[in-house]
Amino acid sequence: MKPVALTHYDTDFQRSSLKLLCKNFTIKFYTEGTTIPFDDVEVLFVSPLLFPWLGHELYRFPNLKVIASNTSETCHIALAEAEKRGIKVLTLSPLDTQTITATAEHTLALILAAYRTIPTVCNKTPYRNWDRRLVPAPPKMLSRMTLGIIGYGRLGKMLHERTNKLFERVLHVDKMDEILPILKHLDIVSLHVPLTPKTDGLVDSYFLRELPIGSILVNTSRGEVVNIPDLLEALNTRRLRAAALDVLPGEFAEGFSSSWPKSAIAQYAAYYNNLILTPHVGGSTRDAWEETEHLIIRKAVEAMKEIRTFKHGN
Repeated sequence: MKPVALTHYDTDFQRSSLKLLCKNFTIKFYTEGTTIPFDDVEVLFVSPLLFPWLGHELYRFPNLKVIASNTSETCHIALAEAEKRGIKVLTLSPLDTQTITATAEHTLALILAAYRTIPTVCNKTPYRNWDRRLVPAPPKMLSRMTLGIIGYGRLGKMLHERTNKLFERVLHVDKMDEILPILKHLDIVSLHVPLTPKTDGLVDSYFLRELPIGSILVNTSRGEVVNIPDLLEALNTRRLRAAALDVLPGEFAEGFSSSWPKSAIAQYAAYYNNLILTPHVGGSTRDAWEETEHLIIRKAVEAMKEIRTFKHGN
């Protein structure tokens, strides 16, 4: 008998992923206000972007054995409660595959868009004269600049491979005590660190003051790594030439999407052209989704096999 799994109706699994799910599980789909019983659910597929509270209300699932999330984040999962109940938590970490390149590609796109002011040029051109002076020209070519990669895991290394011939120099660090000494040499900084107590608020006013005036900051790691008030101050005073963010602090909190347009960073981006925001789309290509979905589903299948084998063996 196949184990029962619950996932959110709007999770938007790729077709092949749904086939893999249905092959290995009896699937129940959750929607807001659903009244379906949860007593038989053994596997819960959760997402930080779709009803993130679901992974925190584990009391709903008395027979739950596995929580699987197609992310490296766990902020949407009640880890302490899961550990207390012996529920196995599965995520994409560690993700060692070199075939999922979407976030590194998006990072490169943000670097180019921020440095060449591409969004502003595109928005202004249809309504102005055909004029190259719509925005100030960049001071120099990337081939005469230095890129700094903060965090040298899978994505940091991927970005290095893709930028090594674009920039005059690419510097990278992976240890926190190595960061400050290199900042004064960086024209562009790209963040690829996990969120830990040491990296929470890493990019603050002190960090930004160590960069050369006119530098650019790109963040596709975790929103909480950047202190937003300090970033906006640096942008407003033009200490930073530009910034591009694919992640924001608190983005996984319930109600964030509806409330964030009134936030200081959203208001700044609406009025100034030196801040680019994209809504956590770094990993968003269909083939990347498919590959990570298959990976987490297979992890859940293997976990349930181990659990049932252990149970029957005892």
